[in-house]
Amino acid sequence: MSSRGYLATVNERVVAIVQIESLKAVGNCEEIAAVDGVDMLFVGPNDLAISMGYVALDSNHGSIGEVLMAIARVLKAAKDAGKYAGHFALGQKR
Repeated sequence: MSSRGYLATVNERVVAIVQIESLKAVGNCEEIAAVDGVDMLFVGPNDLAISMGYVALDSNHGSIGEVLMAIARVLKAAKDAGKYAGHFALGQKR
């Protein structure tokens, strides 16, 4: 693509991904998702858990219901706003 072609279309190719990694961000996630130009909400579960007073998540983080509820709220906010949602995850060791 030429420089002129790139410059003419670059703004259409930008993806804005907002990381939700604190309890404050969860509290504002509906408003964040509603911002024009935000394409995706991405949850950082370990940073979120730490901001909520937990040391960090581990492979059995399903037991931390408060964190899971916060993550679910972010995912719902993204879906309701017609935005993408993502979540950091590691594969299981076998």
